[in-house]
Amino acid sequence: MFEISQKQGKKEVISAIFIIVFAAIFVVSNLFLGFSLPVYLATMLMAAGIAFFYPLSGVWAVIFLTVVFERFFTLQSIFWGRNEWKLYPIDLILGAVILGTIFQMLNGKIKWQFKKPDWLVIGFAVLAIAYFFLSVGVLGGDMAVSFSSAKNYAFYPLVYFLVWLLANSQEKIKKTLQFVMAGAVAIIAFISYGIINGGGLWTEFTPLSTEGVRILAFSHAFYLGLALIGSLAAYLGGEWKNKTWFLILSAIWAVGVIGSLMRHLWIALAVALVFLLALATREQRQKTGKLIAAYVVVIIGIAMTIFYFSLMLPRSAIHEAVSGVTSAVEQRASSLTGNSEDESFLWRATVWKEALREYSKSPVLGIGFGQAVFIEIGRYWDLVEVRNVHNSPLVIFVQMGLAGLGLFGWLGWTFAQMAWKQARRDWVSFALLGALIYYGVAFLFQPYLEANLLGIFFWIILGLIRAQGKLSEQAKPYENTRNQ
Repeated sequence: MFEISQKQGKKEVISAIFIIVFAAIFVVSNLFLGFSLPVYLATMLMAAGIAFFYPLSGVWAVIFLTVVFERFFTLQSIFWGRNEWKLYPIDLILGAVILGTIFQMLNGKIKWQFKKPDWLVIGFAVLAIAYFFLSVGVLGGDMAVSFSSAKNYAFYPLVYFLVWLLANSQEKIKKTLQFVMAGAVAIIAFISYGIINGGGLWTEFTPLSTEGVRILAFSHAFYLGLALIGSLAAYLGGEWKNKTWFLILSAIWAVGVIGSLMRHLWIALAVALVFLLALATREQRQKTGKLIAAYVVVIIGIAMTIFYFSLMLPRSAIHEAVSGVTSAVEQRASSLTGNSEDESFLWRATVWKEALREYSKSPVLGIGFGQAVFIEIGRYWDLVEVRNVHNSPLVIFVQMGLAGLGLFGWLGWTFAQMAWKQARRDWVSFALLGALIYYGVAFLFQPYLEANLLGIFFWIILGLIRAQGKLSEQAKPYENTRNQ
């Protein structure tokens, strides 16, 4: 992994590992044996207790656990008798982190001063809370769905404050990124399983609209996109101890992203990488060109070898596997040209149109949380929750009107400007800018902010941008030579 000093933060890292172990015991037990309240209490209370005393460790553990276990860590309810309590493991740990952070702030261990970016995040969260009461009390929104929407828009943005308050040094910022990378390394096991099994684990949550089989779940592929952006930035910044490992890991992660067959991730990742290369120096672009050339040579060699054996053995399993994979990727890629017969395209076009039609009935306030729209596509009828129309900016606009979209757009533009200015300083800011662009494109195709396992990394990125900006303000001025 890229170079990080080990002189500081050993206690935080060890504490994060303990939190991960306790939480992982619960998640794995729940997956194989079903929910057990005693196991939950024995493991998660221990994890939360450690997170209270070491808040940053709790943030790092949440990052790793989300990347590896995704919805089975972030959306696992508590079952007590016949009642279901939607206090998820991620919520319990984050709650402990929040309390621990407040305790340190009261003791004077954490200094803070709110500025414009912070007030924008607070404003968006407050507006979401206001819309919860408006939706339930006036607009007739479903209570449970409205609360869930408000929680994603108001509670998880608190992670932004936790990150920039706790990751208050360059060392801690890099360690935060390193936990993302560690989670991405763990995902290699899922890629291997998907290839060997002929289908990825947990891929049933995102069914395909075309032929083919995913070897990796959508959320795992999304996290790998973040890891690829961060790794490339670290490589260009000369931060990798072992460049061979960078080449190997990046190639495997790229296979995972492609094998997920998530077209919008291909687009988002391509846009982010192209933008970063446009911002890079000439030397860095030349370095990237050599990297791409090496990959092309290896890929051609492997492809020719596999293709040769598949032709020599036309009835073998390898021939069928190659044909199936090639056909699936080609079909998914060709559909990007605007194939009107693709069900996912047709579904999005229909549901977006109906959501906007519903919004036109209340153009000032929006329709509020907890609403649904009816769609009809031939013989397919469905009632779709507005929060699940697969376009986060559109969801905010339809539900919260111009005020919500305007405030969110202002927030995004402010942090984009901060990231742009800081990207000219070091590779960390360079990576954060790429991740923000990646999110900006992906937002248009899936309900990212409406799902905690996807949206939480958006707030983490904003928190890191804020923390990096704070460190830049404290640093001595120096001559910028990046574009010379």
